[in-house]
Amino acid sequence: MEVIPQFLPNLSWKLVYSPGWSTEEDLSHALQGRFGRDCVLGHTSVGPHRADMEIFVGGLPAKQMLSRGQTKLLICAVLMARAQVLHQRTGRSCVFLVDDADAELDSGALDRLFEGLQGLKTQWIATSVRPEGPWASKSVENRIFLPSLGSVCQGS
Repeated sequence: MEVIPQFLPNLSWKLVYSPGWSTEEDLSHALQGRFGRDCVLGHTSVGPHRADMEIFVGGLPAKQMLSRGQTKLLICAVLMARAQVLHQRTGRSCVFLVDDADAELDSGALDRLFEGLQGLKTQWIATSVRPEGPWASKSVENRIFLPSLGSVCQGS
């Protein structure tokens, strides 16, 4: 995920994936070993539906270390990396909706976000509540920008 250093430079990060069962046994053995207990519980306690991913920054969980703006950039980076993988493996693209883009991001972070979006093989839509919007001074090809709520509401 080369996108994370692009959005959050100077931070050391680590992605930890848990598959949803102990890696010391394969899935079929894990399911068989808990079948009786799961019948009593009424749900399956192991399996891919229990998988989890956690990102650590500086050795601590990202949710404890990052500001709201940094968290927003981290989520964008993960989703953009996922979009890149989708495009590389299938040739398909997705559409991004970046709602209230400038809510927790300063101008430098917005620049990095828009540069990242422009580099993707995808469409994206950005919104803002500020009349000028974070893209007012940006030169972006193939763009779709929704008007701010303020300018829409002023007319009514």
